[in-house]
Amino acid sequence: MLGACRGGSAIFAVLLLLVIGVIIVATVLVSADAAGASTESERQRTQSRALAWSGVQAVMAELAEQRDGLLDGLEPELTEEWSLFTLDDGSRGIVRLLDLDPESASLVVSENAKLDLNTATAEMLALVPGIDEAQARRIVEARGAQPFASIEELLGVEGITPDMVYGTRVSEDAGIFAGEVPAAAAFAGGGDADGGLGDYLTVFSFDPNVQVGVQGEREHRGKLRVNLDQAWSDALEDAIVERFDANVAQLVKQLIDGGQTFTTDSELARVLLDRGVDPEGWSTVFDVFSTTDDEFLAGRVDVNRAGPDVLACVPGITPEKAAAIVDMRSMIDAESRTLPTWLLQEGLIEPEAYAEASDWVTGRSMQWRVRLEVGLMPGEGEGFGEGFGGFDESLPMTMDDLAASWDEPPELDRLLHRMVVEAVIDVASSRPRVAYMREVTLLEPVLAMLRAGAEEADGLEEDEALLDDLASGITAGDDASLDAGLDFGEEMGFATPDAGETELLDPDASGAGDGDLAVESESGAGSGTSAVDRRIGRWTTRKAGGS
Repeated sequence: MLGACRGGSAIFAVLLLLVIGVIIVATVLVSADAAGASTESERQRTQSRALAWSGVQAVMAELAEQRDGLLDGLEPELTEEWSLFTLDDGSRGIVRLLDLDPESASLVVSENAKLDLNTATAEMLALVPGIDEAQARRIVEARGAQPFASIEELLGVEGITPDMVYGTRVSEDAGIFAGEVPAAAAFAGGGDADGGLGDYLTVFSFDPNVQVGVQGEREHRGKLRVNLDQAWSDALEDAIVERFDANVAQLVKQLIDGGQTFTTDSELARVLLDRGVDPEGWSTVFDVFSTTDDEFLAGRVDVNRAGPDVLACVPGITPEKAAAIVDMRSMIDAESRTLPTWLLQEGLIEPEAYAEASDWVTGRSMQWRVRLEVGLMPGEGEGFGEGFGGFDESLPMTMDDLAASWDEPPELDRLLHRMVVEAVIDVASSRPRVAYMREVTLLEPVLAMLRAGAEEADGLEEDEALLDDLASGITAGDDASLDAGLDFGEEMGFATPDAGETELLDPDASGAGDGDLAVESESGAGSGTSAVDRRIGRWTTRKAGGS
């Protein structure tokens, strides 16, 4: 009897050990599968990052190739879709431009067609739709400590809400929430029921301080303007004589010796107004002369592209004049619209009003915002499967997969491992640069979900906090809520302004050769000093502190 009991205990012990062994083996296998899935997911994400960065570089190269035309005020033309590689199974790496403005035929948006957040006065900001006088004053106070690096940083200003910044346009095309999120479901403080402040404001508005070469003077095209904000000198005289003659140089000398100052373009305009110079003469003067040594003029609004709401924020331009400008400009040929003085020549604005506007206007755009969609297009016969957009259901669904499947049912051109990136490309100088870049793959679905939840009063504060965290992460470039703030520019080898790195991009390879339109930054065109580059931006292609 005792032997039987001992035998039964032994069998039980053996069975217990077998069960434990099976559990251990199963755990190891599950862990291995999870690790493999995680590795595969990271590989796919790395592939999408590389695609996105290649797409941004492709856009930058195309804009750089068209820089001559952009300086003349022309519109850029970009490739809508690239196929960057093909795998053995026929899958292709795809980069597409997405439409940022449904009301425009262009796939790029001019940043110069907006009001500069860092230079506009409080009075100008108070005219922006959705901003009141108190908010405008707080914005000016906030930038006094440190200039804004992006529009998203407005969320740190009291009274500025997420819907004010992002708008509610996304709710019209937000997958399962389409038609369920009324415009009235905006966060406290309201905001535009369509676009947000990003439609009106920017921090990337820098016009190169170079001559266009009006009235056939094309040999001067691309040269720095002559700075009049200085004491009379032989260098200044030589610069004026080279462009005009000794008589003009003598006239400028008499003005400066007589105490006339030229600290702003507005002062220069008033001199022309007092002397009765005709509109054609204004064009020549403003093309040749400047009132600063700065290499780039911050805060200039492109009168050929800005909407009436933005134009009406410019001093000297009333809402009625803004509407007339928008109606008239399509009828003016491109060459005549090169300088903003065409407003004066066409009688759309009086000389007195143009004197007020002259510090704030330009006729071209050199910074452009794009949104790119990247991912893998399956080879012929691959199909999309039965899951969310055809993703491999043996792997855990990532947040990127969720974002890629947002609009159901999946379409035939749906991209696998989809990523969406927004960037601002700056071609104001002969070396192109990425001024701003962030991933926005999850921005629209997150905004839609939070707006839907905002109808629940109890959850409003929590929803606002989550969106603030998301926006903060996108701006700062950290892995924020729902992995929305991935900053991969540095991972791809792009230098930051303060990194002290040497050049990482070959400007010539990007189509940005130092042609006849290169900014002559060696001197201040008669000033005897070096031109100053005050542009801001996330990444640069040159050594920190370089000229």
